[in-house]
Amino acid sequence: MAYVDDLKTIRDGIATDLVALRATLAASLANPKPSYSVDGRSFSWTEYRARLVQQQGELADQLRNLNAQYIKALGSVEHSTIALS
Repeated sequence: MAYVDDLKTIRDGIATDLVALRATLAASLANPKPSYSVDGRSFSWTEYRARLVQQQGELADQLRNLNAQYIKALGSVEHSTIALS
């Protein structure tokens, strides 16, 4: 059952990260700022938001994969429990 608990912990962490990232993305869209350059270093808000969207997709994929593993692991535990009874 430790494996299932570990999967749940990881899954919950990724879900939390995804919520935080979505909040950051929403805030950046609600309060758009212009790109700027200071001392020869540039910062592009458009590129920043694009990275956030990319990270959101990656986290969503990880969450989907972990959910599938979690459900599969739960089924294995349930079947082994039924076999023991």
